[in-house]
Amino acid sequence: MKPLGPEEEGARAIVEQTLGLSVFQHDDGSDDGMYDLKVVRDGSIVAALEVTIAADQKSIELSVPLSRLASLHGGVWTDGRLRGGWLVTVDAARTRVKDLSSELPMLLAELEATNRPSLDREYDSEADALATQADELGVLFAWQSGTTSKPGSIYTTIDTRGLAGFVAETGDAVATWIGRFLKAKERRDVRLKLGASGLEARHAFVWVPLLFTTAPFGVVEVLTRRAIPLPTLAPELPTEITDVWVASTWDGGLRWTPGRGWSTFQVTPQSSPSPAS
Repeated sequence: MKPLGPEEEGARAIVEQTLGLSVFQHDDGSDDGMYDLKVVRDGSIVAALEVTIAADQKSIELSVPLSRLASLHGGVWTDGRLRGGWLVTVDAARTRVKDLSSELPMLLAELEATNRPSLDREYDSEADALATQADELGVLFAWQSGTTSKPGSIYTTIDTRGLAGFVAETGDAVATWIGRFLKAKERRDVRLKLGASGLEARHAFVWVPLLFTTAPFGVVEVLTRRAIPLPTLAPELPTEITDVWVASTWDGGLRWTPGRGWSTFQVTPQSSPSPAS
């Protein structure tokens, strides 16, 4: 039997701890179309679980040097010139890590020096010198949290499509995004495997990597909060999927269960996959 990958093992540990049930590998490579994990109660399979991740190939390719950059700073990219707590979204098609590593801290330091907690290339003026500098680096958006436990920290996300930087009071961004994500043609195999399981409960577990995700800013911002706000909307899931888990590699996530609605769960350092954290 092939070993579980880090994403599958992380999801297995979280679901097992959250549900208080046993979760085992199901896809042993012996047949095509097998779902990843099975949830077992009293010796019977009660749910199928398929694991996926919100990142594209360009993001994955860029994730390696960005992960190495974070590793050089003990796991989180930090710069002593900054107060920190910066969430920065870059364009995978235009960003060069070499330029980003040398010039981004200086750009963020200038934003801090002018008490400017955000920058958005979609909406900022073309005459804005800092916005122009950001555009040259491939930076789409930069936002500074009001608090941070890691002084000088810079967290980088990837978005090849552009984004808006609205910070909402609820987690509705997750609810509206997850349905579109799971209905996309790229997730056809997830839908097929769960639909073919024949089980009443069919779970999709979606990792949203903090550094390298293609999820919109609103989704990432919600999942990185210390207390994740619950969505007020039900997700519009494909018919093949009954339950969904949206897990940040930060430290928490949101779960939708029919009849119960949204709830939160924790992601431990042991369960978070690497290097996409």
